[in-house]
Amino acid sequence: MLLKIFLFILLKQCVAIDLTDEEHDRLPQLFSLDNYDRCLRHNGTYCMLRLDLFAEEGNELMHLIRNYSQNHHVKHLNYTYLERGVCVSTTCKEFIGDSDLNDPTHLHQVLQSCGNHSVWREYGLYANVAVVNCDKKSETSNIDAYDWAVLLVLIAILVLNIIATCYDLLVEDDERTRFGKGKKMLMCFSMIGNFRYLVSKPADDPKLNSLKGINALRNSGSIPVIIGHATLVLLGGFIDNPHDVEKAFKSVYYEITFNGTYVVQIFFVIASFLLVYNLEISSETHRITWGTIPKILLFRFWRLTPPLAILMAFSATWLRHLGSGPLWGRNVVSVVQQCRKYWWTHLLYINNYVPDNAFCAKHTWHLAADTQLFVLALVVYVTTKDRGRNLVLAVLLVLGIILPALHVWLYNLDLMFFFSPEMSRNLGDDNFKYSFALGHTNIAGYVIGMYTGYKMYEWNKKGITFKNRKLVTIIRVLAVGFMFLLPRIITLINTDDVSLGTRMGFQAVYRIAVSSAIALLIMSLTVQSDDTIFNWNLWVFLGRISYSVFLVHLNILHVIVGVRTQLDHLHYLNFLMVEFGFYVLSLGVAIPFYVLIEAPMTPLIKIMMSPSEKKKLEDQAECNDCDENDINNTLEQNNKNVNTVFTNDTKCFEKNGLKEE
Repeated sequence: MLLKIFLFILLKQCVAIDLTDEEHDRLPQLFSLDNYDRCLRHNGTYCMLRLDLFAEEGNELMHLIRNYSQNHHVKHLNYTYLERGVCVSTTCKEFIGDSDLNDPTHLHQVLQSCGNHSVWREYGLYANVAVVNCDKKSETSNIDAYDWAVLLVLIAILVLNIIATCYDLLVEDDERTRFGKGKKMLMCFSMIGNFRYLVSKPADDPKLNSLKGINALRNSGSIPVIIGHATLVLLGGFIDNPHDVEKAFKSVYYEITFNGTYVVQIFFVIASFLLVYNLEISSETHRITWGTIPKILLFRFWRLTPPLAILMAFSATWLRHLGSGPLWGRNVVSVVQQCRKYWWTHLLYINNYVPDNAFCAKHTWHLAADTQLFVLALVVYVTTKDRGRNLVLAVLLVLGIILPALHVWLYNLDLMFFFSPEMSRNLGDDNFKYSFALGHTNIAGYVIGMYTGYKMYEWNKKGITFKNRKLVTIIRVLAVGFMFLLPRIITLINTDDVSLGTRMGFQAVYRIAVSSAIALLIMSLTVQSDDTIFNWNLWVFLGRISYSVFLVHLNILHVIVGVRTQLDHLHYLNFLMVEFGFYVLSLGVAIPFYVLIEAPMTPLIKIMMSPSEKKKLEDQAECNDCDENDINNTLEQNNKNVNTVFTNDTKCFEKNGLKEE
């Protein structure tokens, strides 16, 4: 099978129509934007239009456009429709006449005549004009009851943080030892304490030090994901050199970004690995039963959902008030509208099974899929604690192979979900909706992560290490090399006429291949802990703040693109500057989001859920910097309380800045 795939790559010839720059100049200009600010300053009407092109039979240019656009699914943009931002009052002045531009019917007639005349004059083609949205100076976004309600909640959170911070500054150290539960809950909102924890070094625990390298691995996935989102949205239309965009999708330089969507398997493998590894550690002193599962899920829900709820509330309300521009309706207002409709699916972690939700916090599909697989993994762990573990994992792995292939057959999907020029333009893709984002199609990565967790715990317990540093280096090089080579393989295989069997086979195995490479990296980082770049404390900081960065970054991107008033130009240096500048900006916004909203959640639920047997110990502890060794000793003597299981698990995750997201 592998030989057939290799020969296929070598022999496959690209049958798509490609054009030189000179030939490409014959095609219509895909995007144009009139001056938005000037139009509104002079009380004009500014409209975003879609122009669907057609021509009489035998038109040579239309024939070229259709043939070239047939490959828009993989390599090209679709030139059969154009997108224009038009100041009606100036560009279409000669077609207004006595028409009332406040009347939607009259406005559409003017724009139909204007757009059709423009296309005929320039290209000898006709166009059906559809009005996407229109802006006027007199039209403003009104603040409604939902906006005020969310604003009150945000102000209450800010006031609570200010009060807690002031109290933290004023209270004496000896008084802290006498804090009751109420005061300790208040102190969880101290901005000083939360920021101190964010930048602090991880605690030195021999049992957990081997996990430090996983922070580097996880950030090696999260940073490219965020930059990839920036790439997708920034290339999503209104570029003055679309042919360069198309050529970029065939460039080795860009293909890791465009074809590297498989990198999200890193999060599934790490999440399941950490879950099993830490449950195994907890099971040394505490029996994990069915009664443990609801408490662990409650803890996870409490820690993840409040920051997500704040994001959803802001996205459904105040996000639309942050700016304006010709692309604001397309990139921001559409997000707000869908967030108002589908916010509840995000809070229940089922949004990845709602295909109509195309814009609202689309990146949180991973939270939903991971939560669904997290529940499955917990059930499997408890069910197979005494017997049948390998059999159940094997059955799930087989399902992880069959289900993605079955989806390819049912929905006629591609090799995998990847960025394409046209997908970047309309942000819609069946491969994402019906395979990539679903929980059950990502089972394979979770199973491999679980198995890795079991084996690593077993090896660490037996004291097994990789003493041969050369072997560890070879494993790392091979795993990383495969991850970098896969985009090239995808580029060579992926054309419009790939057979159904090839697509089904690739979808069936690529998650397993990628997850196995990640599992090897985890083994190499945990079995042999060293002082390499993987163990830098910088990764701990980035790991602690990664959830906040993940939540806020896409809204920042929507605003950046929404306020754009002119066409962008693709150049790799400009591209790098925008991408990494965007990541730094996301970090800057994420820090206060973490300190004010995310950081208080974990210590807060520890205090609220703490049993009465630990009251004396709690009186000696602070929210973020308690003596965890004393806590662990006390818990070992009091293993009747199931609550201690997820308390211990949380420490395992957080001592090194790890979270199971």
